[in-house]
Amino acid sequence: MRYIIILIIMVNIAICQQTYEIPFNSKDNIIELSISNNSALTAEDIKVEATDIPKGITFTEESVVLKEIKSKEEQTAVFSFSVDKTATINKEQTISFTIKDKTGQQWTKEIKIQVTPPKTF
Repeated sequence: MRYIIILIIMVNIAICQQTYEIPFNSKDNIIELSISNNSALTAEDIKVEATDIPKGITFTEESVVLKEIKSKEEQTAVFSFSVDKTATINKEQTISFTIKDKTGQQWTKEIKIQVTPPKTF
């Protein structure tokens, strides 16, 4: 199991170019996206959705809705996923996450991953 924790600020999204290594044929991997509301208003019904998912990676749930994030607060969207035997090995790939609020504003966060080969056969 591998944990990936990313902070997303809803005003400016920090660009992270780190590539996260994910074990081949692994289950119960976790990506935690911290969504921060830096505005003066409460953000409601924030939908965080995994998109552009590479072959061989399966999310338990592809979207999470955060009901309310008050001004200057932060919440976490947690995604669980597995990597099966059809995943491409040793190739940098991208998983995109789209964050939308109920007013129509939208942000995108891309996470670079690489599936590592098995250590034993």
